[in-house]
Amino acid sequence: MRIKKFSKRINFLLVILMGLIVLSINLSAMISSRIEGVVYDKDTGKPIEGAEVLLFQKYPGSNYIRQTGITKTDNKGYFRIERQLTNKNSKFCIIVEKLGYAVYGHINTFIKKKKEEEKKGVFVNELYSNNYRNRLIGPKNKNRYFSLKEGDKKYLRIGLVKEVIIEINIGYKWLPQIGEIKNDMRYKHYICIKHSSYSYGGECFKANEHFSIRGYGEGEIKVEIMTKLIGYPVVVYKRKVKGGERVVINHVFDLTKGGVVYGKVEGHWDRDVSMHDPKWKRYYSCDVSDDGYYVIGGIKAGKYIVRAKYYYREKEKSKIIVLKENEKKEVNFSYKGEK
Repeated sequence: MRIKKFSKRINFLLVILMGLIVLSINLSAMISSRIEGVVYDKDTGKPIEGAEVLLFQKYPGSNYIRQTGITKTDNKGYFRIERQLTNKNSKFCIIVEKLGYAVYGHINTFIKKKKEEEKKGVFVNELYSNNYRNRLIGPKNKNRYFSLKEGDKKYLRIGLVKEVIIEINIGYKWLPQIGEIKNDMRYKHYICIKHSSYSYGGECFKANEHFSIRGYGEGEIKVEIMTKLIGYPVVVYKRKVKGGERVVINHVFDLTKGGVVYGKVEGHWDRDVSMHDPKWKRYYSCDVSDDGYYVIGGIKAGKYIVRAKYYYREKEKSKIIVLKENEKKEVNFSYKGEK
């Protein structure tokens, strides 16, 4: 009897002990960490109301980053985000965005998020870079990521500066011999923007005739414009910009100036044209339009090999030409009747 009673007591104590262990685990999970602070105008020192504050978590041993918290500042510029830690070794970073101010933050996820605002005309067209997770969109800062332990309270004072808005308008001056090249493509241009205060060599976007982006701060910018509609060297603009400035770049691809090679590739739809000098020091390429025409401009005088490639059958035709300074030369190809 005594042994049975003793056994029951042991079992009862074990049940209580297991309950306490489970309770302690649950209590531990309930302990939240807090990130709080104030967002203010760096020029005036006044608090900024309605700024969007986003918390991102970077998982250890990988480049995977995800948004884990979001809030807005009150009329005193104060914000507060509480969360329970799911991975003790994770790193965190903050992004702050308010219309009229440069973005404070560090990861390209901000740009990806803002793609949704394209229809409102507020932000950017569309990124064509897929490798976004490791890139930075905010000011260079070695301590951009911070650690957070259970029960930690981290206080931040974040000063925002006035933003720079960049607008780019692109046009064409066509050759009278061939007229306007038409192509049913969703995006006709690539635009790359590099900023002196931002890391990883800038970001590239798909765009059409009109493009705008906001959220940059003061510094030096380098804008590269590439056209898919025709073959043409990359056009580069460099500017020093100040906070609050609106930068407008109007660029015209003028095919009436400089050397130009143009023509028609007949037969089949999957074609492009490229040309290079014999030593491959100069290279130009472009897609063929829906009706078979192509134009390559901005070419320096010299000897070139012009190639028309038919991808589906992996066929290629080439011609050797000599182009004089500012010459406009017609070079045609035909795959008509070929399978």
